[in-house]
Amino acid sequence: MKKIIAIFLSIFLILSITACNNKETSSNTSSIDVEYYAKLGSMPECEYTIGNDIETIKNDLEEHYNDKTEDHAVYDVIEGEETVLIDGGDFQYYYYKDKADKGISYIVNFEKAFGFDIGTVSVEIKDALKDFKYTEESFNDDNSFFVLGADSGKVIKYEFSSNTVSFVLVNDALYATALYKTDDWE
Repeated sequence: MKKIIAIFLSIFLILSITACNNKETSSNTSSIDVEYYAKLGSMPECEYTIGNDIETIKNDLEEHYNDKTEDHAVYDVIEGEETVLIDGGDFQYYYYKDKADKGISYIVNFEKAFGFDIGTVSVEIKDALKDFKYTEESFNDDNSFFVLGADSGKVIKYEFSSNTVSFVLVNDALYATALYKTDDWE
């Protein structure tokens, strides 16, 4: 009888240890690999990537905007002297007119990006990306042009291969996230 109880206790302990190890593994794998997505030129929350065809994005957004079931849909195209903005609401897409054949080269997200919600504090972002070198600048950075009306804040930049991810913070809270082709916007 003692042997049977000992066997059941052993099996119970082995199953408990296995269950604990599985829980630990699953919680660690839920984070988003910013480096992987940035090198691909994409944000996991955005359906378009750096280099996507401009006309395709315009057509898709216009179709979505004209769909009367979507009351909150936003779509606008604003042409500047050198650049064009395609505004899709939560996402903005930019490109240089003289490089239109290369597609979109700058994406701004005003919602959740790379797993970080709007309002996330800078310490959490830096901690999650602690293995990567970053630069921190104020809003006078030329690549933070989409932050209109904000007087104070900072930009935390991470470079991955040929693309840069910028986390724009106002009052130390995430306001927007940008992904852009580094050579095109510096």
